[in-house]
Amino acid sequence: MRRWPALAWTHLALRGALHAGSAEQLPAAVDEHGVAGDRITLDLSEISAIDQSGVSAIDACAQLARARDAQLEIQHPSPVARRALADPGTS
Repeated sequence: MRRWPALAWTHLALRGALHAGSAEQLPAAVDEHGVAGDRITLDLSEISAIDQSGVSAIDACAQLARARDAQLEIQHPSPVARRALADPGTS
């Protein structure tokens, strides 16, 4: 996690698997570090696996961002993450 207050930007880089055992940590991190009005980026370039729990966690992050008038952006999704986000029913 990196935060640049002067730029109103919070950046979270995710690595490894985003699944039932780890997904709950993502919304908690956004809740802890995201600031009202910020741009919050999730870098998914190093996601090696993602299941429905991971997709749901990303959706929960989007809801948290909206509740804070912040903007959530997905950056550089790995091929695995891109497929899961494009068609969450098949992950």
